Amino acid sequence: MILALALACSTENQLHSDQERPPAPEIALTSPASGAWLAEGSVEVTGTFANLYNLDVNEQSATPVAAEGTFAGTAELRRGINVIQAYGETQDGKGWRYDRVAVMAGDYADPGYPIEDAVGLRVNQAGLDTLVDYVAGMVDEATVEDAALGMNPVYDDSYGVAGWDAVEIQATIDNLEFDDLRIDATPYSDELELQVAIPNLWVDLSAFGEIVWIDFDVDASIWADQANIVVVLTADTEDGDLVVDLVESDVELIGFGYDTSLLPGDIEAWLFVSTIAEKIEGMLLEQIEEKVPALLDSTLSGLDLSTEMALLGTPIELGATFASVSIDTEGLELFADVDVHSPSAGTHTYAGYLSAPVELDVDRDASMGMALGDDLLNRLLFELWKGGLMDMTMSTDDGSMKPEFLAGLKAEQGSIALNPQLPPVIVQHEEGMEIQIGACEVTVLTPGGGLGERLVADMSLKINASVGYSDGQVVLELGNPEMDLMVKESDWGAMPETVTQLLEQLIPVGELVSAFGDIAIDVPQMDGIAIDGARVSRDASRLGTHVEVDLK
Repeated sequence: MILALALACSTENQLHSDQERPPAPEIALTSPASGAWLAEGSVEVTGTFANLYNLDVNEQSATPVAAEGTFAGTAELRRGINVIQAYGETQDGKGWRYDRVAVMAGDYADPGYPIEDAVGLRVNQAGLDTLVDYVAGMVDEATVEDAALGMNPVYDDSYGVAGWDAVEIQATIDNLEFDDLRIDATPYSDELELQVAIPNLWVDLSAFGEIVWIDFDVDASIWADQANIVVVLTADTEDGDLVVDLVESDVELIGFGYDTSLLPGDIEAWLFVSTIAEKIEGMLLEQIEEKVPALLDSTLSGLDLSTEMALLGTPIELGATFASVSIDTEGLELFADVDVHSPSAGTHTYAGYLSAPVELDVDRDASMGMALGDDLLNRLLFELWKGGLMDMTMSTDDGSMKPEFLAGLKAEQGSIALNPQLPPVIVQHEEGMEIQIGACEVTVLTPGGGLGERLVADMSLKINASVGYSDGQVVLELGNPEMDLMVKESDWGAMPETVTQLLEQLIPVGELVSAFGDIAIDVPQMDGIAIDGARVSRDASRLGTHVEVDLK
C-alpha cells in the first residue's frame, strides 16, 4: 500500500511542468549488451549518462571519457550469469539512476554433440561381491543337470579281454546334484578373475552292457568335495554397449572319489571313471563359460543411463552410450557419453551450453560409485531454454495466474510473460550451489489498470540449490529465490525505480520457481540388484556430484 501511494505521488510529481523539474538524470549501459555470451574475467563496460556524478560499475568507480556524456569501467565476470550495474548520483546527492544488464560468462560446448564422459560409474569390490552372488544364484542345479543328461551316453566303449569276445559297455548319467554354487571375484589390472565353487558334487550313473555274452546293468557313482572353476574375463565397449569376454578358464575336481564296485571285474574301471570325470569337467566348464559372462554382461547393462524424464511438463530424453570401461585392482569403472533431446520450437540464438570439462573422480569405497558432471545438468536446462519451453505466460484469462496478484497494480485482469535471453545455469561458488536465471524479459500487461497497462522489466534470479538422494534418484533441491529486477519501460508515468520497487513485491517468484518441478536423474541399477541407500556430495572441484550407492 505504501509503495502504491509512493507510485501515485511520483506519478503526480512527474506531471508538473518542465520548469518545475531539474534536468532529468539519465544513465544507460551500451556494452556489453544484455544477454551477451562472454568469457570469464575482466570485461570493459561502457555507457552514456547525463546530469549524474559519482559514476560506478558494480560498485567500482567508472570514468567519464573524452566524449561528453559517456563513461567506461570494468567488471569482473565469474562463471555463470553476472549482473552488471552502472550507477550515478545527482549533483545534490539526493537523486540517483542506474541501469543494469545480465550476461553469461564461461566456456561453452556445442549442443549438437553428446556430453563426453558425462557420467562415471564404478562397481567396487563390495559391489562385485553382490554382483557375482546374484549371478551365482542364476546358475541353478536343474539347468546344469539338464546339460549333463544331454551328454548321455556319457561312456560308450568296447574291447577284448583275454582273447574272449569284445566287452561292450555304456553309461548314462541318471542324476546330478550339488550345493549352492558360489562365485568370488578378484579384479586385477585389465582382468576380472572369477573363482567358481560347486560344492558337494554328486553324480549317479547307470552302467550296462555285455561281457562274454552275459548282460549286466549296474549302478555307479562319482563325486567331488568341490569342483573349482576359474574364469578370467575382460570388459570393453562396442558401439556404445558393454561387452564382457572370456579369455581363459580352467576346472579341477577337488576331493574326487567314485564307487564302481558293482561293475564286472573285467571292466577297466580306471578308464571308465577317468573318461566320465573328464566329460563332467568339460560340461561344468562349458556351462560356466556359457552362462556366467552372459549373466554378468546382462546385469551390468542395467547401468545404462538412457531414460526419459519430464521437466516443465515436457519429456526429455537422455541417450547414453558407454564410452569406456576399465578394470583395476579395486573394481570395474565405466564412463558414459550422454546426449539430451527435447522438443524444439524456440528461436533463441546461443553460443552453446555452459561447460566446465572436469575429470570425474568416482568413489572407490562404496559398493557402487557414481559421478555426474555439471555439464549434464546445464545441458538439461539449456535444452529446455533452447526449445522455447521457458518462454511462459501466466494469465488471469486461462487461470494460470490468480487475479489477486494484480490487485497491487490496481488491475483486475492481465498477464505476465517471460522471455529469457539466456538459459538457466547451475553453478557453485564459495557461497554455495545455485541456479541462475538472467536477462529474462518480463512483460506485464494490465488492460484497464489504474496505474498503467504495460511495462517491460529485466529480471535475474538466483535460487539456492542442493543435491540429495530420494527413491533411486539424484535430486536437485531448490531453495529460496533471490530476485533482481529493473523496469526498462512502462506507461505508468512514474520513475522506473519506483515502479521496480512495486513490481518486486508483486511478481509471483515462488510460482515461477515451482514451475521447474523436480530436476532428478535416475541412479542406474544393475538388473536384479536393488539399491539399499545412497549418499550424495559435491565434488571438490565444484563442478560435479558424487553418489555413494549401497547395494542389497
